[in-house]
Amino acid sequence: MTQGTYGGKPAWEGVLVDITERKKIEDALGLRERQQQAVAKLGQRALEGVDLSTLLDEAVVFVSRSLQVEYARIFEVLPGGDNLILRAGVGWLEGRIGEIKTSAGQIGGTTVPSHVDSQSGYTLLSHEPVIAEDLAREERFDGPRMAAEHGVASGVSVIIPGRGRPFGVLGAHSIRRRSFSQEDVFFLQSVANVVASVVVQSDNNWLTVTDVAEFLQVTEETVRRWIRRSELPALNLGGPRAGYRVYPSDLERFIDDRLIRM
Repeated sequence: MTQGTYGGKPAWEGVLVDITERKKIEDALGLRERQQQAVAKLGQRALEGVDLSTLLDEAVVFVSRSLQVEYARIFEVLPGGDNLILRAGVGWLEGRIGEIKTSAGQIGGTTVPSHVDSQSGYTLLSHEPVIAEDLAREERFDGPRMAAEHGVASGVSVIIPGRGRPFGVLGAHSIRRRSFSQEDVFFLQSVANVVASVVVQSDNNWLTVTDVAEFLQVTEETVRRWIRRSELPALNLGGPRAGYRVYPSDLERFIDDRLIRM
């Protein structure tokens, strides 16, 4: 900027440059860098041998911060493939973790129903990432009650691979209508792949009552009694046929507690 005169009066002359686009590009590059750092950090945690539950909790935090969304969550597919359980989440109401969602749709089906009851279920059935920019107008699947309760407007979800079938679904959700780019999808899938690497290596698979009974050399009724007394944490899949499922990490803690009491 230079000083001069105009009409005999002091004046300043200069050039204004619109840097809006440059700022957008810089912000986008900064966001991608933060996303790459998040994936690298999560990958390092996986290499350190962190247990699966801890990694799931850390993954949803990384996703929420990196994508700048209010909510993130991981659903695991339960044995049988029809139901999902919320394993980790950020932003959701207290008490939601461990909640079972029904009607996920039979995993492995070759067709996609015209409507399913959630974005997670639709993601599993479609076998690909799903972006929903406006859930209020979404026609591919029904908006679940959980999303409505939290005022979710937009979301993106990807499959977490597992042994032979999907382990579950990783999703990010915003209370504002927004678009998710392919770079966002790539980041989310990268996080899902890190989780998958631990899932494949982990022994943290569901155990049946029979598995626990054989391992501890006790009767199945003894195991069920421990579960009914809340001594051994277990997931009730509903009904006598479905029975219970136990995580190996919970079984290990149960054994350690009994050894301490002896």
